[in-house]
Parts: sequence; C-alpha cells; structure tokens
Amino acid sequence: APASVAANLLSSQGNAWFVNNSAGNIRSVQIFTSLGQEVRNMNELSRGNVSLQTEKLIRGNYIILIHSTSGLKIQPISVK
Repeated sequence: APASVAANLLSSQGNAWFVNNSAGNIRSVQIFTSLGQEVRNMNELSRGNVSLQTEKLIRGNYIILIHSTSGLKIQPISVK
C-alpha cells in the first residue's frame, strides 16, 4: 500500500516531521491542510533527513504528498 511506503519515509520528533531522502530520489514534498490548502511546497531537497518545518504550522491534520522517482506517495499527519 502506498501509505505504508510513505510512512517509511516519514518520521517525527515531537512536532517536527522529517522526510528521509537518503536515497536522493525525492523530487518534492507538498503539505496540504485537511481542506486542501497548500501550506508548504519544498523542491530540491537535500539528502538525508529533511525537516518539513511542521513546527511552524498550527495544530491540526495535514496531508503530505511526496513526489519521488518511483511515483506519488500520500500520508496524513497530525501536528499537535
């Protein structure tokens, strides 16, 4: 399932979420509110664990879209 693949790419420490780009295959990451408003669009990610800067977002549920060389992965997250 795509969600489990995306879950393997995402990790969190407190309110900070990170995407694992150690393979260098992630092209971009977008974060949307539950209403579909884009709040973050990151391109040209460096290798390694990249901060999604979620600690700057207000509390709530978000959808993360990870665009990689192997396709699109979608994962919901919660910022508390």
